Amino acid sequence: MVKRIITLSACIPEIGKLVNLGGKMKIQTDKGCIVMSSLENENKRLTELHSLSILDTKPEENFDRITRHVARIFDVPICLISLISEDRQWFKSCVGTTLNETEREAAFCQYVVAEQRTVVVEDTLEDPRFCQNRLVSEMGIRFYAGARLLTKEGNILGTLCIIDTKPRELSSKELVILEELASWVISEIELRQEMNKRQEQREAIEKQIEWAGRLQAQLLPVDFESQHALFKSLYIPSEVVSGDFYHYKWVGKDKLFGYIVDVMGHGIPTALQTSAIRVLFSQALETENSLGDLMSKVNEFGLLFMPEKIYFTSFGFMFDFTKQTLKYSSAGINHFYHKVSGSAPVHHKVPGAMMGMFPDLSYKERQLTFKKGDVFIFCTDGFSDVVQERPVWDGNESNLIQLFRASQNTFHQLSVKDDTTALFIEIR
Repeated sequence: MVKRIITLSACIPEIGKLVNLGGKMKIQTDKGCIVMSSLENENKRLTELHSLSILDTKPEENFDRITRHVARIFDVPICLISLISEDRQWFKSCVGTTLNETEREAAFCQYVVAEQRTVVVEDTLEDPRFCQNRLVSEMGIRFYAGARLLTKEGNILGTLCIIDTKPRELSSKELVILEELASWVISEIELRQEMNKRQEQREAIEKQIEWAGRLQAQLLPVDFESQHALFKSLYIPSEVVSGDFYHYKWVGKDKLFGYIVDVMGHGIPTALQTSAIRVLFSQALETENSLGDLMSKVNEFGLLFMPEKIYFTSFGFMFDFTKQTLKYSSAGINHFYHKVSGSAPVHHKVPGAMMGMFPDLSYKERQLTFKKGDVFIFCTDGFSDVVQERPVWDGNESNLIQLFRASQNTFHQLSVKDDTTALFIEIR
């Protein structure tokens, strides 16, 4: 989150007097003085610094590796990655001190920001800017060299600096090395920012996908019970969104049309097709009387309007509770389970090609009769896999129903490899 910036110019009356010192700006406070190149530059760089959301973050190995490396190269006891905010310097990484920040007035690094160049202090006791600095007396700092952390926007966020407790010199070659290492720090900051942006984008996409998954589930018919039958469902996406779906629609008072669909594939591209297929079935139901003709029309519409190489399987059914008949037609979902009351379940195999692949397909309508107490289970391949992993044909006629009910009761805990959908219909 980007911190709201209060410009330093607005704060000057509260924190001290502003004076111009030979091209630099100076603010005198009760703790000392704050220096900067100009108010305009200061506000620009503070805006970018806060936009990076790096202040007060936890230590990160990418930055700690740099300070360790630099301390070894220059053989110094202290190395810092220092970021200069409005009123303090904060250390993103440090070697040789337990401090994680100081007031800005005591910061050697603020002079790098103000002078917009690398600053080298060979002996702090000989430099009037620092000889009275509390860090010189308290920490024994005698040598300082700080290179700019210069962004692509031209803002100086802070420094990569080295500190020693004895005076020393820095050669021109060593100066170049320090500046190159400061560029490494900036690269790590930019990489961190890019990774954070990508993480935010991923989280936003994940939230959208989660919302889409909830919407998919909300579009499904709820389980219900009527005078004719009990209707229950099992719906488990293998990912957040699903290529499976189902639908019921009453046709008059005593007929119920329904279908179950499994779009080939997984994930978002597959899930995006479910709404279009739902429309295809609705349109076909308005124009066709025969269940077989309806399935043929859905295939025809699918070839015209669905994206290329998007195929789907389906199973359509029509219950007539007055005549006690079930009409059904298969398009790639080539089976269903039927348990007659008092008998073992029967696994019906039904031929029929998947939809969206071949034109001019004719889907056959089949029919069987049912009576009170019968149970039907229509399902996609995912539930078939569950059945195969937990065999039900062991002579106990209730196992299939128990498996469905157990799966429905524990579906939040189930881990499936494929989108899993099953419809359980018990005749009353």
